[in-house]
Amino acid sequence: MEDIFQIRNGITDKPLISNDFPKSARIGLNFIIKNLVNLGYIKTGYGDFVYQYINEEIHRLARDLNAYQNDELTSVIYNLSWDKVFQLMERIFSNLLIAKESYSMDEPDIPIEIVKEYYKKEINNLLLEENIDFYFDNGIFLRKGYLKTQQSIRNTMVVLSDPLLLDAKKHYLKSLKYFRSIENPDYENTIKESVCSLESALLALGVKGIEKNFENALRAISGNQDRKIPAPIVESIIKIFGYRNCGNGVAHGNSAGVKVSEKEAELMLSLCGDYVTYFYSLLKTINDENLF
Repeated sequence: MEDIFQIRNGITDKPLISNDFPKSARIGLNFIIKNLVNLGYIKTGYGDFVYQYINEEIHRLARDLNAYQNDELTSVIYNLSWDKVFQLMERIFSNLLIAKESYSMDEPDIPIEIVKEYYKKEINNLLLEENIDFYFDNGIFLRKGYLKTQQSIRNTMVVLSDPLLLDAKKHYLKSLKYFRSIENPDYENTIKESVCSLESALLALGVKGIEKNFENALRAISGNQDRKIPAPIVESIIKIFGYRNCGNGVAHGNSAGVKVSEKEAELMLSLCGDYVTYFYSLLKTINDENLF
């Protein structure tokens, strides 16, 4: 387990884990589940069968018909494939968490919303401790990415909240969905939709002819005057658009295209988002206070 302070502040030299749920993390999950039982936040069986329902979920996911004891958490949790462990945590959230009813005047009831928020916090803390490249929100896991990517996405979504950029927002949300998928991430379509989001934003912001000839339209607004784009920035965006068209499996690309991996997809997701933010601040008159 990594030092949580080092991970939170980006000073660890260990890579993010995106295709595993290591044994140490499973041990941590074991303790989280046992704590849920002790707090009365999770559905349990009667008598000694306190782990009946959680064990049923584990064995169902493992397709394991072997007998097991329900007075303790089944060891099969250590044999589940890593993606099944993520599914287990999601199913605990959706199927097994319960509100806690108090039978004492001195203790208040704990509503299900507070229970779920507690569980979310514990799971995200575990992911952070283990340097796992996902976060847990609204009952599902999403791919996290680097801290810079997270900040870029947040800034981009603030800009895309403008109704003017609705089409651009739809494309960007698609790119996030493709990138964040746990079981089947689609990095080619992450890039495609990221660039489509930028193209849609430019169209909405009044860049004429962008849908017909991307390069010519951008070069037409290149310059050093106010509300013009410096030439080096224009050329960098044109190259990004070219990457969309020549990447292996991206847009109109073919098998001879350039490499597309998780790292390239994350870079393009961040870059295109930053360009949307830049063009919005440059081309749209904002009378309200600064968005950031």
